[in-house]
Amino acid sequence: MESVLLLNPPGKKRYIRDYFCSKVSKSGYLYPPTDLLVQSGILAQRFQVRVLDAIAEGLDARACQERIAALQPDHLLTLAGAVSLNEDADFLNGLRSAVPSIRSAVGIGDLFLEDPSALLERFSGLDSLAVDFTAGDIGDFFAGRAHGLATRDSGPAPAPARGEFSIPVPLHGLFDSPRYRYPFVRRHPFAVVLTNFGCPFRCSFCVMPGLGFKSRAVDNVLEELDWLKAHGCRDLYFNDQTFGADRRQTTALLEAMAARDYGFGFVCFTRVDLMSRDFLLLLRRAGCHTVMFGAESGDDALLTAYAKNITAGEVMRARTACRELGLRTVATFILGLPGETEESALSTIAFAKALDPDFASFNLAVPRMGTPLRREALAQGYAAAESLEMDQSGSQAALATGQLSAARAEALRNRASRQFYLRPSKIVSRLLDVRTRVDALNLARDGLGVAADALRGLWKEKAGG
Repeated sequence: MESVLLLNPPGKKRYIRDYFCSKVSKSGYLYPPTDLLVQSGILAQRFQVRVLDAIAEGLDARACQERIAALQPDHLLTLAGAVSLNEDADFLNGLRSAVPSIRSAVGIGDLFLEDPSALLERFSGLDSLAVDFTAGDIGDFFAGRAHGLATRDSGPAPAPARGEFSIPVPLHGLFDSPRYRYPFVRRHPFAVVLTNFGCPFRCSFCVMPGLGFKSRAVDNVLEELDWLKAHGCRDLYFNDQTFGADRRQTTALLEAMAARDYGFGFVCFTRVDLMSRDFLLLLRRAGCHTVMFGAESGDDALLTAYAKNITAGEVMRARTACRELGLRTVATFILGLPGETEESALSTIAFAKALDPDFASFNLAVPRMGTPLRREALAQGYAAAESLEMDQSGSQAALATGQLSAARAEALRNRASRQFYLRPSKIVSRLLDVRTRVDALNLARDGLGVAADALRGLWKEKAGG
């Protein structure tokens, strides 16, 4: 049987490359890459599957290459990211000559969502690019059959089909590393699970609308949950871009989870306009302990301009409902979008403190590949077309608009994190929320990381002032 290596390549920093997102891990956390995890079960139907996560194992480029050479794989499915574009290209281009057993190589990642033909020229070590990692096209390509991947000859891959999909149970055992952790799971071992692909919403700063949307069959998800329960899993991270986007499917899934009494805790990401009280009650009954959502801004005009199509009032009501039901909340915010002013940014910081989610993530706007935001930024001269390497977490400003300089946007982001997390009331609430050993470890690691980041930002502001 031919072999396939699933690779998360090495990097100089602790990169997260996952599901068309790439960034530097803010507090050192890392979880199994969803793309590789899902493909593991699909490819195992036809190939011997091996996994090498060089980031998790802390391998440098030389050690990683040596490990791959020892494995002698026939085919390669590798992640790559905009955050590490040049590192990834250099490594993968050299790998094919160093390991001649690799007859074909497929790449997947956010950087390939725009102008794939040009990226394939930069990545000479790759033969094709994948978009829909829930389908069998990658295996078809490796087997020399008709496929739906982008190649140097075929052009862009077609948009993913809509509707419903099923996948074989992923090979979770190959991703069972003690080096994996996620800051919002509460018990170990935990697993990443997917219940849909893509997103039906149209936020113009996000890459997901270009992927299409399809739901996974409920019975197929339950088959995977049965396996995880039988193998001792205790917590889940549902890595859907919008959990609950297909309300009928998600309701059926949650009701089945509650009826089967798995005992899983879980965390999911959804939208505030989907968070009705009935839906939140069902989430809690099925085992949910933490809900993540994009608040983005306290300025309704910006929320409308970038097609988020929610209001700050809806965000506040959703947070209140979660608090009443005992669900932890994680709110994400974006600062520095074109049209953002000093006043609106300060309003968002004040809104975040008033909202008071259990956790908040403050990010700077990034003109990501294939997004309307990128097209706007290029048209207005806020970003350069050749600037392809970018950190999706927005730890550094990638846009300098007419309203906010890059330096000022970074200073506001640092202020937001500092004012949110270093409040005495927030420090006390985080300490009181510790329920498990994993909670305590996460608080120690992530709390120190947040504090260090805030103090670093303060020092940078004073040094620049």
